[in-house]
Amino acid sequence: MNPTRLMLAGLVTAMTVGFVAPGCGGVCDKLATYELECGDLQGSAVTKTMLADKCNEMVSAKVDDERFNEQKSCAEGAADCAAYASCLVDKKVARRVKKLEAAAGEKKFSKALIQCEISEDLLEKSAAFKKACVDTASKAIEHYGKNNKTTRLSMTCRAKWVTAEDGLKKKCDEVSIAKINDTIKNGNAKDAMYECGLNKDKFAANAALKTTCVKAASTALTEYAKKGEDFRIQSLCKESWVKAQPDLVKACGAAFEGLLNAAIKDNKYYRLKSSCEGDYAKKNDGAKAVCKKVLASAQKALAKTVTDYRDGKLTDKKLYTTCSNYKTVSEAISADDKKKAEAACKEAEVGKYIAEAKAKLAEEMKKPPEQMKVPYHCESALNKVKSLVPSDWQKTARADVLKVCYVDFGTKYLAAVVPKMRFCKYGVKKVLKAVVAEKLKSPELDKLVAEAAGKCK
Repeated sequence: MNPTRLMLAGLVTAMTVGFVAPGCGGVCDKLATYELECGDLQGSAVTKTMLADKCNEMVSAKVDDERFNEQKSCAEGAADCAAYASCLVDKKVARRVKKLEAAAGEKKFSKALIQCEISEDLLEKSAAFKKACVDTASKAIEHYGKNNKTTRLSMTCRAKWVTAEDGLKKKCDEVSIAKINDTIKNGNAKDAMYECGLNKDKFAANAALKTTCVKAASTALTEYAKKGEDFRIQSLCKESWVKAQPDLVKACGAAFEGLLNAAIKDNKYYRLKSSCEGDYAKKNDGAKAVCKKVLASAQKALAKTVTDYRDGKLTDKKLYTTCSNYKTVSEAISADDKKKAEAACKEAEVGKYIAEAKAKLAEEMKKPPEQMKVPYHCESALNKVKSLVPSDWQKTARADVLKVCYVDFGTKYLAAVVPKMRFCKYGVKKVLKAVVAEKLKSPELDKLVAEAAGKCK
């Protein structure tokens, strides 16, 4: 028992049971002598009489304190200070070992090993205590490895007294290697990489552990790519121990490229853009090159699809989604590419509308002449074409709308309506307006326009 605690215990006893006459002989006298000469109170202001008196008070009060009893027992049997100190060490060891074994027996290894942590001095003084600690630590390491207690395993293996034991160090490495292999085999790459991260400082001295982690990391990258776990790939590939391995650097590039291609396959181009705009891609030349390659390929494929919608080769309802993806990918490349994608998508939207206008015209052409009307689609299509950024396609599309709507259909419509027309019809006004504004000409159309103009003054 700590002498200060002995004194406090004595004071408490004195207050609770009343004053007891001090005694200056016997075991308490020896205990006071040994504590002052070779105990914790060497050089203190406490006198032998004071300490002996407190001891006698506790004896008289029959205070049952484990450590005080140890001190009293050692004082009774010790012939000198050295024997007294040695006896206290033995008693302390017995007490610690008892607690250690009790906790270990209940699989409470953290609680058990605390006894070793708080008594590192005993590891040097007592072979029995050291053996008990080493045996318990060995069992704890095995237990933590089998039960996936990664943090507990790491804390135990990093304890200063554990790292000083070659046998325990070897045990820690063996368990870590087995744990990494098992977790990878069971498809749990995350835990395997966590274990490797905790042990990366051991790679220089442990080739087997390093080799295991390198192999596990390669498997983990493949698993992450399949699951589209962008964050895990980037986090792992940023690790210094991964970047130091050429094979893993190559695997990181392949995994990252696989991740980007998976995003394209899943039609999740926002994920492609996010990955390529992330910190990893910006700071890693390999990832940057992969992004440039994949983005360019995706952009080319999407551009062709948009063009097919514009030209009527595709007629389903996925133009909006395709354009959204096209603009997303192009934005990840550059601002200019985004503008080009926006322009291309507007052309595709207009091209799709022109196709609808043509379909409506085809329906009108099938009707009896007296039932034909000029569909509003023609005027709308022309206005939409005019709003586009000038381009070869825009010029061609404009000419196409004018010919189909106002030259071909306009001629047939005017031929059917104008001769019998007693007053200027709204449809005729629309055709005349477009023909005059766009300066459209054809021999037959010119005659009909002239006749209609006379009736539509």
